Amino acid sequence: MTKKEFWKRLGRERKEAIANHVGTSTGYLRQVFMYDKKTGAKRARILAAETDGLFGAHEFCPDAFSESDSLSIDSHKTDAA
Repeated sequence: MTKKEFWKRLGRERKEAIANHVGTSTGYLRQVFMYDKKTGAKRARILAAETDGLFGAHEFCPDAFSESDSLSIDSHKTDAA
């Protein structure tokens, strides 16, 4: 699943809850998920957690995290297989 698909599947209430937890607006998060806008390291970690590890922090802030620092759950499953 892409970040764009993930965002489109969320309901309005869930989008608002994530925005509140991250400390930003749903409009900002729309840019992050739909148009690959990069975010800061702190928000990247929170977003990785909010997506239940579907996306790693690296995918939100590649300048602060390497791929090996923030592997998504899917990549962990692939490594274990």
